[in-house]
Amino acid sequence: MTQRASTQLKAIRGTQRADRAPKQTGGERLTKAPPPPGNLSPAAAGEWNALADVLTRSGALVSSDLRPLELLCETLATETVLRAILKNGLMTGLNKAHPAFRMQITTRTLAARLLTDFGLTPKARQAVDFAPLPDEEEAAWEKMMAM
Repeated sequence: MTQRASTQLKAIRGTQRADRAPKQTGGERLTKAPPPPGNLSPAAAGEWNALADVLTRSGALVSSDLRPLELLCETLATETVLRAILKNGLMTGLNKAHPAFRMQITTRTLAARLLTDFGLTPKARQAVDFAPLPDEEEAAWEKMMAM
């Protein structure tokens, strides 16, 4: 299956169609990173500060993304805690795997899916339509009109 082309790539190729343009749903784009919710753990709040900043600067964060972002931050913080638990070993002393090992696998899988949904992996970044910065948008428009 081929990778979905971004709106910018379609515009460059001349294959962009208005009837197939992604609909803007989920609220307005956030221009400033919101503070972390009060119910986040300290580790998750640190993840929030880092990720919210990256997503708002790229123009990919809208108001409806805040709850999924909260889930992603808690998931990444949980994975960090589980990794610390497993430093003592993957076995519980018997011939049985440590329960935290299975939890870590599940947590990493969820985190990978959420990172992909936010366009925070190299492959996923190609399919996410990030909002251009205002100056870039104006420059792109002027460049296109000059053709």
